[in-house]
Amino acid sequence: MTFQDLSNNYSIKWSTSVNDITLSDWEDIFGKSIIKSQRFFISIEKSDFQQITIYYLQIFEHGTVVAIVPCFRHLKSYHISNGKGCGKKDKKSLY
Repeated sequence: MTFQDLSNNYSIKWSTSVNDITLSDWEDIFGKSIIKSQRFFISIEKSDFQQITIYYLQIFEHGTVVAIVPCFRHLKSYHISNGKGCGKKDKKSLY
């Protein structure tokens, strides 16, 4: 998904994989620290955590990446009790 702000020449792009971002853009923003590295995020994606979805927001100014924001969506099951020892599971999305 891409959005263009015509008045300020900013645009954004949402991605579902770190592979959609060039290594040079990633390193321009995060440097080469292992914990912030693109390879680290690739390994998280390949871990295939069942309740976590990762998105990446890229912000461009005049076509140049000025920010990358990794975002995580966590889906968790909660047990809701009715006070009588019975309950039901309810899935909630946490942001």
